[in-house]
Amino acid sequence: MKSYSYDMNFHYRYLLIIIFYFFGPMGLEAQVKYDSSDILFGSTGGLENRWFTKFSGKIVHGNIYTTYANSTMLNGYMRAGYKHGKWKEWYDTGMIRSIQHFTFGKHDGIQKSWYENGKLQRESDMKGDSLYRYHKEFYQNGQIKLHQILEFGTLIEVTQWDSSGTILKREFFEN
Repeated sequence: MKSYSYDMNFHYRYLLIIIFYFFGPMGLEAQVKYDSSDILFGSTGGLENRWFTKFSGKIVHGNIYTTYANSTMLNGYMRAGYKHGKWKEWYDTGMIRSIQHFTFGKHDGIQKSWYENGKLQRESDMKGDSLYRYHKEFYQNGQIKLHQILEFGTLIEVTQWDSSGTILKREFFEN
């Protein structure tokens, strides 16, 4: 009868290699926290349109926080100097100002902003910094002002209303 030796360490090493391959060094990176007042947007050393630290000029990589009155709020995450993932901003009153989604610095997904009274101001679906499926704007009273419908970034319909809800203009476009 043949005897087989089983090397358990081999399987653990193999599993770690697979995990590292699919998830990268995410868990190995140190989480850095930045105050939003300590970073600047700009270009330096051939790197354009990125966020850098004010004093050292290093590329920002980590969580960004802003202090409002007595509380510190997480704005979002920066990866390699780009906004990445979900970002939030607030008014000084504590009301939400906007929620945006980014993929390496480009708007990607549903973007929303609100008036200080809490009413929705605008909502857009974006892909790569461009309007993708729709864009809506609202008056401060909550009444819809503008609705653009797009098909994969191409405008196909626009409707505009006055502040009382009467349609002012409606246009259709052919692709």
